[in-house]
Amino acid sequence: MGDFIRKARSYYIAGEIAERNRDFDVASSNYFKSLAAINDFVLSKEGLFPKDHNERFNMLKEKFQELYRITSSLFLTYRRAYTSDISKEEISVLKEKIKGAFENARIAIPTDFEVEKYIKEAHKG
Repeated sequence: MGDFIRKARSYYIAGEIAERNRDFDVASSNYFKSLAAINDFVLSKEGLFPKDHNERFNMLKEKFQELYRITSSLFLTYRRAYTSDISKEEISVLKEKIKGAFENARIAIPTDFEVEKYIKEAHKG
């Protein structure tokens, strides 16, 4: 389960970095991957391990309606990121909803300090 938390936080940080670089399409994808890891963390606590997005949606809909609502409301933006530009405003909405998912799952949202630390460490190597 700790691996899902690590992934959720790492993808969120990657999304934050992409957003700061104004690469909103990449930010969108990383934020959504963070959300998928949050969902998988919550589902794994119930012994559920989805194989794909469809299975994840069905499991969330059945057992975790709030996470289902958040995830389903963002899925089209995530898919559209592959073919269209995502706006700064859309990223703001996406990010706020994902913060809600972090809170729902009781996972600490990465702080600005953690993002800055990650960037500094990446530049050392």
